[in-house]
Amino acid sequence: MKFNSRILFNCSNMKLTYIKLFSNYAPNNMNQKLKGVVNECFPSHVGILVFGYINAMVSAKTIRSAGYQFDVDLQTWTKGGDSITSGVKMNFVVTKIHECDGTISLEGDHPTRSLLVDN
Repeated sequence: MKFNSRILFNCSNMKLTYIKLFSNYAPNNMNQKLKGVVNECFPSHVGILVFGYINAMVSAKTIRSAGYQFDVDLQTWTKGGDSITSGVKMNFVVTKIHECDGTISLEGDHPTRSLLVDN
């Protein structure tokens, strides 16, 4: 495989830095267990931010089947003393992957609260 490139500006004082954003996530990996932070709670779904960049959602139907009920006054999903609200860490299983113009979004199933503490 041969790559061709061309130098447009030669400046010895300029340094370029790049960041490898997704080193451990393969977008074709269905049924992968992921963890994210809840950023929105609605009666229709819960929005989760994965890797601080990828939007994911778990539908209300899925959350209800896990035993949660939506509290309209608090805008949270509750199950006994447990609640899903903004800022909570959630585990889920990827069921669908969407891509549009290079942006990835996910749909998930089997939502559970993450009890692990990040370092």
